[in-house]
Amino acid sequence: MSIKDWHKDERPREKLLEKGKHTLSNAELLAILIGSGTKEKSAIELARQIITDNENLLNLASKSVRDLIKNYKGIGQAKAITIVAALELASRISKDKIKRNKILVPKDVFNLMSSYLSAAPEEEFWTIFLDIKSQLISYEKIADGQINSTNINIRKIFKLAFETNSSNIILVHNHPSHDVNASIEDIETTKKIKIAADLLHINILDHIIIAGNNFFSFRENELI
Repeated sequence: MSIKDWHKDERPREKLLEKGKHTLSNAELLAILIGSGTKEKSAIELARQIITDNENLLNLASKSVRDLIKNYKGIGQAKAITIVAALELASRISKDKIKRNKILVPKDVFNLMSSYLSAAPEEEFWTIFLDIKSQLISYEKIADGQINSTNINIRKIFKLAFETNSSNIILVHNHPSHDVNASIEDIETTKKIKIAADLLHINILDHIIIAGNNFFSFRENELI
């Protein structure tokens, strides 16, 4: 049975119009983006498969147009582009909300950076720049690849801090292995950056490791 043959109250588009967007499941919202299914599966069945395969929207947001086309019959280029664009808009909305608020706890950092780092295939090192009231100014990628104290451009971190007039910074990097614990190299790298920060009278508020859907705070674990 295709979606057009369903009862009106169960069709995603009609349900959204009559009951509101908050009443729809993730699969129903995705089905609206997909529009139509295949001979074997309706749009809602295809959407449920995609949601189930990816476990959550964060994982789905990391998929490329090519990934979606390759893995799902019935998802062509136009549908894949629509899905990727919609999820990117959602990610930007989330970031805009955070920009209006202060970065106060490690969870705020995770919410800001997880879309970049949770599913990244290699290590990336970022710095978040904050004003004296811990209001977000900007965030920049400093390095990628194998992260250690020798390949992180510490001069770049503090050049950006001065350019943005930042009083506080937060260091962030990911562990693609999903091991959330800080390594000896992570600890040594943080110490090296903190020595430079102290000399320049810039506060390092925390260093957050993002590992999949988990995170580790140096501040909470008394490592900074």
